[in-house]
Amino acid sequence: MERNKNNQLLKLGEICMLKLTSGAVISGVLIGKAENVIKDKIEVCYRFVISRRQHIDLLEDEIEQVMYSSGQLEKIEYFKEFEKKYGVKCFDSDDTLLPASVIMGDVLIGNDVWDKLTETERIEYISKLELEDKDVVELIKACVMIRKENEKLYKDKEKILNATLELTEKYREYTSTNSYAESIYELIFKELGIGKFIKEIC
Repeated sequence: MERNKNNQLLKLGEICMLKLTSGAVISGVLIGKAENVIKDKIEVCYRFVISRRQHIDLLEDEIEQVMYSSGQLEKIEYFKEFEKKYGVKCFDSDDTLLPASVIMGDVLIGNDVWDKLTETERIEYISKLELEDKDVVELIKACVMIRKENEKLYKDKEKILNATLELTEKYREYTSTNSYAESIYELIFKELGIGKFIKEIC
């Protein structure tokens, strides 16, 4: 049986409601998750506390649907509105909330939304994301990659600028001794657009 994508919403210490393949509906707090290898197959088991003295262990295949707690519903509603307002993709094609690092990366890098948020909106946004350690690691990786790309672009632009300055200097030297300097200028810098090109780079 294919793993239920909603199971990624299960987080330790959170209250949730579950619809089981048997048709039963239960609610409880997730307190543990274990993976066991049985006959070369990985079986995932979740343990939920359903009362002060009772708990239940459920295999992943026994969970048909993870229903949201009130806190999760509020979070989903928040990102639905955020996606609509700022054009930041927050859900996948199955309408499942994307990982926090993906949403955060789009806000900081893809859409430049961060600068549009007030300080209060930024605090609320970070709070709703509920960033985990792995999300922070992914964001750092993205920032480092962008820094390296920017360094490469700067070096490439520096090479072009140096070549342009060399061309300009050679042109000045040539025109200072050539009576046809004006016609050369018209051809190279105006008709061929070299002058505009240099202006844009510099």
